[in-house]
Amino acid sequence: MHTLISPRWTIVLGVAFNGLVNARPSPIVIGLNSRAATPVSSALTNYYSGTDLQWYGTFQAGTPPQSFKVIFDTGSPWFIIPSTLCGSTCAGQAAFDGTKSSTFTDLKTPRTVRFGTGGGVQPVNGDLAMNLNLVQDKLTFFGLDAGITQFYVILNKTGPIVTNPPWDGIVGMTNKWDGSVFQNLVNAGLPALFGLYLAPKAVDNGVGELTLGGTNSNHYSGDIKYFPLAFPEKHLWELNSTGLSVNGQTSSILNTAQTWVFDSGTSNVVLPKNMTEAIYALISPEIQPVGTLGVYGIQCTKISSLVADIDISFTGSDGKSHALRIPTSELNVGKFDPSDSSSSAMCQTLINANDQLLAGGASLLKHWYSVWDQANARMGFAPVK
Repeated sequence: MHTLISPRWTIVLGVAFNGLVNARPSPIVIGLNSRAATPVSSALTNYYSGTDLQWYGTFQAGTPPQSFKVIFDTGSPWFIIPSTLCGSTCAGQAAFDGTKSSTFTDLKTPRTVRFGTGGGVQPVNGDLAMNLNLVQDKLTFFGLDAGITQFYVILNKTGPIVTNPPWDGIVGMTNKWDGSVFQNLVNAGLPALFGLYLAPKAVDNGVGELTLGGTNSNHYSGDIKYFPLAFPEKHLWELNSTGLSVNGQTSSILNTAQTWVFDSGTSNVVLPKNMTEAIYALISPEIQPVGTLGVYGIQCTKISSLVADIDISFTGSDGKSHALRIPTSELNVGKFDPSDSSSSAMCQTLINANDQLLAGGASLLKHWYSVWDQANARMGFAPVK
């Protein structure tokens, strides 16, 4: 059994995996129907618990099809869903039953993966470990027949487990990962890009959208600005930033080149400790660490008066500098203890510290329509409507 250890930090609120290694499902050649040349969209549902945490959609596996709710995760290569063997650690989630599918094959290849995870504002100490098994079966996404595809089923989970999450698993959407569902669709003729709209709960009631093979102009205004990938042949969606400012101010630590990972499976923003504290120093000296897990906070009664417009600058494909803004409204992630109604109640702030990761998650992405263009080795952004 191989153990794949993720460097992902345990306070990341979403479920995602950045430990990209060489163990992966094998690519399978399939043939799509004529719809493959046309963009196909499907709605995503917002999971909200004190803050916008995740967006998930549906797909089908097996013959006849079994339906599942999954997070489409740009920080992960893996396609993982529970199996009927998982038992109580997968309680409340739909479980895949290979014995009921005429197209199922058990490849009998066990693996263990570890995820940094959590289910809300409260910090989580430790990684979620999943014992997996590699299988293959017919998959259908958004009405597209993806053919026979290899994926992992969960046999058991240990560590901090999100109780009764509304999703069942994850579908990895990393760049150029052979054997992934998206790559198999691309190999079969789907245009190699997708558009992502992550609607906050306060907008469209949190109903987002994933468009495979194209974009949807109904969700953005103006022109899409494109930025070249920092490492086109790597699997993470990364862009080179020229610097960062807070309310128009910067510092020597922030006004430096950095490489950002864009990760739809992460709820907040995760930065090295020196950058995190430099940003908070420009917002309020009262924002301080809470515990030892890289989380920061301030009294909830004080946070509403703070201004914290964070602009991250990137050089576009047009050679010009463009900024992606995280607005002040994202600063307050929510109360650490939802039941605390006292004047001293503490609220978590949006940036978490981890010296091994620099990632922009949903706190950034939900304010921009994002285009993940594998074919042209670039990402695109336009303001959401």
